[in-house]
Amino acid sequence: MNKKTRKFRTLLIITLTNLLICSSLWAQSPEKMSYQAVIRNTSGTLVTSTQIGIEINIRQGTPTGTIVYTETQTPTTNANGLVSIVIGGGAGFSSIDWSAGLYFIESKTDIAGGTNYTITGTSQILSVPYALHAKSAETLTGGNTETDPVFGSSVASGITGTDTTYWNNKLDNYTETDPVFGSSVASGITATDTTYWNNKLDSYTETDPVFGSSVASGITATDTTYWNNKLDVAPGTVLQMVVLTSETTSSLNVTNFTEAHQDYRISITPKGINSIFIIEYYFSINTQLSSNTVFHMQLIRDIGGTEVPIGIGPVNALRDRTTFVSRPNNGYDINDQQSVYLVAKDANLTFNNNYTYGFKYRRESGGSGTTYFNYTNGNSIDFGFSGILLMKVTEIAQ
Repeated sequence: MNKKTRKFRTLLIITLTNLLICSSLWAQSPEKMSYQAVIRNTSGTLVTSTQIGIEINIRQGTPTGTIVYTETQTPTTNANGLVSIVIGGGAGFSSIDWSAGLYFIESKTDIAGGTNYTITGTSQILSVPYALHAKSAETLTGGNTETDPVFGSSVASGITGTDTTYWNNKLDNYTETDPVFGSSVASGITATDTTYWNNKLDSYTETDPVFGSSVASGITATDTTYWNNKLDVAPGTVLQMVVLTSETTSSLNVTNFTEAHQDYRISITPKGINSIFIIEYYFSINTQLSSNTVFHMQLIRDIGGTEVPIGIGPVNALRDRTTFVSRPNNGYDINDQQSVYLVAKDANLTFNNNYTYGFKYRRESGGSGTTYFNYTNGNSIDFGFSGILLMKVTEIAQ
């Protein structure tokens, strides 16, 4: 069993011994009855020499009927796991009207000796306790003959003192003679086998020769992940392509890398493992910059989060940015317009995670002027009309 919480069961053996039978019709009927139970744990092992908690309830009419009497005790099991108690020491027992129909005895047990009762058993009280009802006949003279037809026709009527002794001591020399159980595999299960089973996940080795010689024996968790994500595709296969557009315009006049607008972001969730990702941006700009002002743009992964610049532009020490220089001598005027194409490759992304891309802009601190994003030439005196900014991320299997 994987759970460490141990639940217990008990074999409740109710022996309502004939303590209530009077040795003489003139004797006083004792207003108590005995109760015995054998306590076992889930492994079938006797719980011996252990103090336990028991709550006894007597219910009238049905197993779930009204409780007419209750008491709690904390007896100790003997070396055979047998616990013996006497019921009736509490207030209210003597006032039970045993002639008022059926009665049931309900026991609740806490194997730890407290009141956290986790085991409940209910049995009908048969003939023996009803001797208490015979108190009304304690002054009779002469003999008394049992005439209860139900008891007389039951197996219980043949139980002798010797039978009771055998029952009480049955655990001292008891042999399983069930032929069905004896011929089953279960009859060979030992305590050691049970221990192996309970701890099987701690030291278990696959020794199946058929499985060991099959292709399946070489399947790893990584192989399963590949299979689940259908990575049995040829390198260079396009797994997915995400395309977005934006007509939002914006402008920047900054010397630190700054995002022009959040509408220029695009997200993708990898469908494969070890894919590469091509990130592309295409848009127009209008600029009003002083002569020879240098400005840069760079593509960013996880923009707005843990940002990582990714490679674009020429292969040099500043691969993570693209460099532009305003028109020499007289700079860009208000109607200078050009198209910008940013492209970068990204890799080593985690399967099923979400990644968001965007771009940032800055101009050199020695220059001056403003750049206007996503404007096209048109009839506007200053900057033209809104353009269409195209964003695309393509995942390619490797």
